[in-house]
Amino acid sequence: MGFQIAPILEVFNPLDCVQGVYRSDLIFSEILESKELRTVLGEEGLQHFNIAGEFKNATGLSLIEYIDITLAILFSQVYPANDNVRATQYFTIRGLLRHSTLDPEIVKKYLRLESRNVDEFREILSAQSRRYSNSFSFGPFKTFPILEVFAGVFVCIDSTLLIDKLDSGIYWKIFDKLRSKKQKLDFFQAFGFIFELYVRRVIAAMTSARGRNGLHFPSPRYENGEKSFDEVIYYPETKHLVVIETKSGFIPTPAKYGRSIREFTKQVRRKFVEKEDGIEKGVKQLAKHLSRILSKERTLRHKLADSQLQHCFDEVEKVSPLLIVQERVLSIHIHEQALNTELHRYLLQKDFLLRDSVKTQQLTILEIGELERLQEHVTAGHFTLEQCLNARAYRDREYKHLFLDFIFENFQPPRASGTEAESIYLSVLDRIKHRFFGPEDNEY
Repeated sequence: MGFQIAPILEVFNPLDCVQGVYRSDLIFSEILESKELRTVLGEEGLQHFNIAGEFKNATGLSLIEYIDITLAILFSQVYPANDNVRATQYFTIRGLLRHSTLDPEIVKKYLRLESRNVDEFREILSAQSRRYSNSFSFGPFKTFPILEVFAGVFVCIDSTLLIDKLDSGIYWKIFDKLRSKKQKLDFFQAFGFIFELYVRRVIAAMTSARGRNGLHFPSPRYENGEKSFDEVIYYPETKHLVVIETKSGFIPTPAKYGRSIREFTKQVRRKFVEKEDGIEKGVKQLAKHLSRILSKERTLRHKLADSQLQHCFDEVEKVSPLLIVQERVLSIHIHEQALNTELHRYLLQKDFLLRDSVKTQQLTILEIGELERLQEHVTAGHFTLEQCLNARAYRDREYKHLFLDFIFENFQPPRASGTEAESIYLSVLDRIKHRFFGPEDNEY
């Protein structure tokens, strides 16, 4: 069932426009150029890998050109006519650049990447592999969200498909052009660290808010220097630890939208549990680090370099494992339940047994958009992350509800307003207005 509803989930739960713009701006304008990322890449031997450069090699466009053109088209589609960014059903290159100094050839390059005409769509759809169900045939429109209606006249098929270009679209643009296994592995790792740093900022914002929002320990290490969990949050009043792994990978389109449940399950396992060569991913990493620090056998326990965090693990009574992902379909509660079964299967094995005084709650999987929405409410003081995890563990142990549906139904928080995401969104909108749109004009 989870396999069948995955495409429907993506269509009816698109990337939120405000959050998508905020995330894209923070990742590609700030984190990508940060000293923090350069330090991490240097420590991992990846200082040679240049994501912005690889994107330029793959597309012929700089990241900022690609993002700004995407946003200009997006804003021209979704904003009301009384704004100086005018809503329009179609656009031309001349109209889009009427008040811009951007070279029209750059926009032409962009449209060669992201648009197709009616005849080209007809060919693509008729040649679509039999591995895809007819009901999933919106895939080509995700790949090419802009339709050339007539020569030089374009329309965005759906703004939600265009927003996705700010997220997984950039990932696949680079990945599809890399040839060697080493290049792809370097890209996976570098992109993973960027995502990890973004998640770290979201969690830092949650734990720095007023109230009992926990102590945040980013990227803890063992005494021997090895990495442990990606993030840890500790709630001293309740002796409750939240241990976190982040995973930026996406499931390939043929596996996600194909007819083979076996292939889908294989891809989920190799990206979020364990690869064929035994390398731990996500779920198994959580199990491994829990068993290393909280092993039932005292002699097998590993010590952490941070003495304060080690003390937290020494006195902990409850642990909540949390996996944060970029792949939206993984947060469907049916998949969440399946991966929770995998986690606890590991924890029941002799080599993974934890000390008896610790209760391990069920696994929670949050897609990054869900974490962002939680952060807005936690920051506003509507609830804490701990309260959410505890409520779900107590009232929805069988995973009958999507996580956010359960939280909003049970806590019924007011709308979060005046958020940092909204502020950044408005500043980006202002930048695009100045770069592309001048006084009101009917021609686009």
